[in-house]
Amino acid sequence: AARHLYKELIEFVPQHKLIIAANHLPEITGRDHAIWRRIRVIPLRRRFDKDEIDPYLSLKLDKELEGILAWMVKGCLRWQTEGLQKPDCVIQAEKAYNEDMDHVESWLKERYVRDSEAWVPFRSLHDDYIHWAKETGSRFMGSKQLAQALKEKGMSPTKTPNGRGYRGLRTKETEVM
Repeated sequence: AARHLYKELIEFVPQHKLIIAANHLPEITGRDHAIWRRIRVIPLRRRFDKDEIDPYLSLKLDKELEGILAWMVKGCLRWQTEGLQKPDCVIQAEKAYNEDMDHVESWLKERYVRDSEAWVPFRSLHDDYIHWAKETGSRFMGSKQLAQALKEKGMSPTKTPNGRGYRGLRTKETEVM
């Protein structure tokens, strides 16, 4: 939905793709598949220095217009029959971006080690998570959202006489030397 200045809202079907050219990728707090399947990170790492500028480039391209058009049509026909495949550099950039935005995973890697014998009370986990999020300036989730995030990472809560917690995690502070 959108609206013209001082007018009522109107609804429309989007007929565009949003492209953001930026030095730094925006922060994405959502972990759901819906947002991540829509994002394409295209790394543009090539720099062009002033001494590389070709002042005659447009003249050179004008001479090649027929060949450029033929190349574009050929590429379009190939796209229509074969579809588009993401290049490896895009796949890797998206994976790295997704991992960078997964602050629960960052917290777990920073503060915990996997240990099949260990057990951590959920209250302690959640308190530590909130403390870490405040320390790092990250947004933090409520207890239900954190439990869901842990479940999505393959961790299931267990109930013991000491309460609800997670088996398989130990704080790095209590790491056995």
